[in-house]
Amino acid sequence: LWAYTGLAFIDDDFYIPAMRIDDDPRSDPALHENHRELKAAVKNVNTQYPGNRLVHQLATCSTEYNCLCARNFFLGRYECPLPTSPACNADCIGCLSFQDEGSGFCESQRRLDFAPSPDEISQVIAHHFDRVERAVASFGQGCEGEPLLRGDDLARAISRVRSATDRGTINCNTNGSRPDMLGKMISAGLDSVRISLCSPTEEFYTAYYRPVNYSYGDVIKSIGLALDAGIFVSINLFFMPGFTDSGSEVESLVSLLKKFPVNMIQTRNMNIDPDYFFEKIAFTDRDAIGISPMIEMLRRDYPAMRLGYYNPPLK
Repeated sequence: LWAYTGLAFIDDDFYIPAMRIDDDPRSDPALHENHRELKAAVKNVNTQYPGNRLVHQLATCSTEYNCLCARNFFLGRYECPLPTSPACNADCIGCLSFQDEGSGFCESQRRLDFAPSPDEISQVIAHHFDRVERAVASFGQGCEGEPLLRGDDLARAISRVRSATDRGTINCNTNGSRPDMLGKMISAGLDSVRISLCSPTEEFYTAYYRPVNYSYGDVIKSIGLALDAGIFVSINLFFMPGFTDSGSEVESLVSLLKKFPVNMIQTRNMNIDPDYFFEKIAFTDRDAIGISPMIEMLRRDYPAMRLGYYNPPLK
C-alpha cells in the first residue's frame, strides 16, 4: 500500500480524514494515464543507453512497481530517482524494500541487487538535466537501502555531472547516518538533502529505525553539517496521527527546530498500521493536539520554513 487512510460514508457522500499539503501536481493520476506513451518512452531511453543498468532498473520501477517518480524520468519531467545502494544500515519496521520472512508484511518492491557505477549514475543525471527545466535528481529511493553507504561513488558521480553543467538540483534522501559521507557529497556539489525522521525523540527513533553502527546523534550531526554547509535541508517527517501530533512529540519537534532551522519539513504519511506501530515503539502518550492544529502552528511559528511533500527544484 502507498498513502492510505480511513473512509467514512455520511449523508450519501464519502469523506476521508486527510489534507493536501503540496500543490505540486507531479503525482496527479491524470499525468500517468497514458501507458502507451510511457511504454514508448521507456523503449526510447533504453535504446539510448543499452548498457546502463540504472536505466534498466528505472524501467522496472516505472512499469512493474508503478513508481511515478521513475515514470517522470522517462517522460522527461519533474524529479528523477537514482536508486544506487543495495545495502542498508537500518532495519526499519516499515521498510518498503526488505522484510524478513515471518514479519507479516510484504515489501512494496524488491530492493536493488547491484551497485550502479559512477558513470551509470552520472549518465542518468545528465540525461535528465539536459531534457528538463527545473529538474531534480534524487538518491535514496524506495527500492534501495541507504545511499550514504555508497558516499564515495556518489560523490564521484556528482563531481562528473557538476564538471559538465550547473543545471538541475542534485538531492539525497537519506537517514543521515554517515555525516562524513554526506560531507563528501556536499563538497562534490550536492545541492540539497532530505533526512528522514519517524520522530524527533531518540527513544522512538531508535525503536523504529533499529540502526546498525550509527545512532540518532549521527543523524542530528548530519542535519547540522548540511545547514552549516549552506545547502537546502529538509526533514522527511513521517506523520502518524495520534503520535506525531502528541504533546510530547510536538514539544520535541519544536526543540529540534530551535536548534536546527531547516528549510523544509516534508510531511509524509507513515503508512503503517497504527496499533502495530504504537506497540513496536512502546508509545503510550495519546494527548494529541490534532494534525491540522499542528500544521497551523508550524506555519505560524516558522514562516520561513516550507511545508510540503516533494523535493523542490532549487535552480
